[in-house]
Amino acid sequence: MSPPPGWTPRSVAWLLDFIDQQGRAGKTIITATHDLGIVERIAERVYVLGEDHRVVAEGTPQQILADKALLVSSCLMRAEL
Repeated sequence: MSPPPGWTPRSVAWLLDFIDQQGRAGKTIITATHDLGIVERIAERVYVLGEDHRVVAEGTPQQILADKALLVSSCLMRAEL
């Protein structure tokens, strides 16, 4: 789940609030995103897919975001120059 190009900040905030509300209502929400900035807000568990579309890692948002080598190898983050 990445907001489409051209969405306003207000629209993005609405979408994130909606996801939060659904989670608090006990609903399971499955999303896909490359936007690492929202992962901690919208996810309790994170599954990272590799280039072959297989799960290469699973964990809490904090565990996944702390693994810089994983993020680089999965093309979710650029290697520092």
